[in-house]
Amino acid sequence: MEAGYKLGSELSKINKEGTKIREMKPEEDKKSKGSEGVGRLLVVSVFTPYTTTFLQQEENMQKKNLNGVETGINGINIEHSSGKISQAATNSQNPKAKNIRPVSEECGSGYSARKVKNLRVHSDSKTKLNGEANYRSRRRSSFSSKHNERNNNLNHSGKGVSGGVRRFSDFFQRMIGLFSDEYSEPYGITDEGEKYIIERQNLSNLRLFNAVNSNLDLFEERLWVGGLGVSSEKWSDIKKQNIEDKLLDEFETIPVHLDDKEFDLHYNFFCKQLIWPLFHSIPPEMPQWKGWDPKAYEESVNVCQKFCNKLVKVYREGDIIWINDYHLMLLPKMLRERLPKAKIVYFNHIPFPTSELFRCLHVRKELLEGVLGSSLIGFQTYMHSRHFIQSCKYILHMDMSFAEMTLEKTGGNSVPKIIEIPVGIDIEQLKDERDSRATQIEETLLAAKYKDKLVIVSRDKNDFVKGVRNKMLAYEEFLAENPKYQKNTILVQLALATTEQNEEFVRISDVVDRINSKFGGIEHQPVKFLRQDIDQHKYLGLLKVADAMLVTPLRDGLNLTSHEFIVCQEKKNSPLIISEFVGSYGFLGGNGAITINPFNINSISKALFEALEMKKDKKTERWKLLYKQVELNSAKKYVSTILNEVNSCS
Repeated sequence: MEAGYKLGSELSKINKEGTKIREMKPEEDKKSKGSEGVGRLLVVSVFTPYTTTFLQQEENMQKKNLNGVETGINGINIEHSSGKISQAATNSQNPKAKNIRPVSEECGSGYSARKVKNLRVHSDSKTKLNGEANYRSRRRSSFSSKHNERNNNLNHSGKGVSGGVRRFSDFFQRMIGLFSDEYSEPYGITDEGEKYIIERQNLSNLRLFNAVNSNLDLFEERLWVGGLGVSSEKWSDIKKQNIEDKLLDEFETIPVHLDDKEFDLHYNFFCKQLIWPLFHSIPPEMPQWKGWDPKAYEESVNVCQKFCNKLVKVYREGDIIWINDYHLMLLPKMLRERLPKAKIVYFNHIPFPTSELFRCLHVRKELLEGVLGSSLIGFQTYMHSRHFIQSCKYILHMDMSFAEMTLEKTGGNSVPKIIEIPVGIDIEQLKDERDSRATQIEETLLAAKYKDKLVIVSRDKNDFVKGVRNKMLAYEEFLAENPKYQKNTILVQLALATTEQNEEFVRISDVVDRINSKFGGIEHQPVKFLRQDIDQHKYLGLLKVADAMLVTPLRDGLNLTSHEFIVCQEKKNSPLIISEFVGSYGFLGGNGAITINPFNINSISKALFEALEMKKDKKTERWKLLYKQVELNSAKKYVSTILNEVNSCS
């Protein structure tokens, strides 16, 4: 038997959908409502919530080309065939709306971040971004060189977006419009005289950010640790120190600086082309598998080692180190070797594959052993944790059961605990934004725009695993079989940018064009396909006027867009159609949602008919069940459970 670990997973009951529900004792429930001696919380992820943007004095704006561009929802412009994206002078009907939904890497953008200390969300800046290599985004995209998808998502003002440095001429307008509060100056000046802004970045996990910030009363101090999402390889040591000081003092952020090559091989090859597809059940022989550079794993080790060095340097006794997601699976073991008594959490936000698929990885053992260095291991669902346990059994030859698994480790025992807890949303914050004046304006505009229309809403990353093409094929079948809905039904599909999306977009675009040609006309298009995210208030307004939401991923971690939809439907109570392969299916599937098999086109078509034909009393009955589940699985419960569980680890 190989050296390894002793794992413990609490006994659970299984509901009829096969989801593990942990039974909370009364005293445990009481404990979850308050802080129990939690000091500093170090929240670690591949990207921090903040990034730096350098300002330059440049007055000439690049003129945007609007030729041949089709108008989308309230001012968003898009050209389907060529992939060009731009935006009209935006928010012309609501110029005071400021909150833009930055695009999160794995979990979607989520609702705009809670206004806490030093939080700044930028949106209305009239910027020109200059693509200097020294400040470029690290996230590779097959579209980035031509269309700069990242910057369009970050800056929705559309004033000639094309790179990574903001122009200085708009700084004072930005400061007056967005920073006229009690916070300190929004910019810094390095010792070398360069001016920069620190702002929310679009690569981070915004839902994690919101979840942690909804629980600020549970710990004394919170620090974000991770990459900035921009290249800092050419920065001088003085510049790095200047920015690090600013981030720590005002944004409670500790950056980890990475070289371009090691980041590229780690993130764009090892994580996105190897781990991401496999964890979403795409085996190596499938066309979506892109392969990877042989040195990618070596660079992943280097990246995790840099994270480890930084964390060891800032660690204090009593700190909780909370590592998030698959990019950093190797990190817990590295930390355990150097901080034997540290409380380490690893949480896997995306699905975990079956043991048969996981065995395909050439570094399968290293990844498992890396995660097992944790004190607490968390997954979104029981299914994901079960797959992890089975992989430990078959690959590490561990003795296990679904209640616990054990393996003696040379030199002593380590006892990581395994739990299942969905991330959830900050309900109160979302309600505040839902009921805001800006959202009400957008709701009124959209209701007028789609008067006498039935609106179906979907929001997904433009990724094969999100099942967007299957959704379009099912919608096409639905319209063909139900002529009465052909001229009065619209599917609004928000398709967010991904790192590899060119091929998938072409496959989807063919179906979209066919639907609009077959069933549409001058005055009506059955599909509104928007290849970018939209303003936060506009998004919430769209959720409020929708007559149904369609969630069809072939595989997904949790998918919180369904939670947002439920909260926004408090008055209308429109139905939710959800794939049985998303994490939230476990508690929404048997509690009010219409469930579908996303691989079955006919199943989706029938679900659409059921949703649009549903009577009001039935909608209300189902919505109440759904809302109760959203309340039971909130962001506050998620964070408090993580903290309580790790504090109980030996």
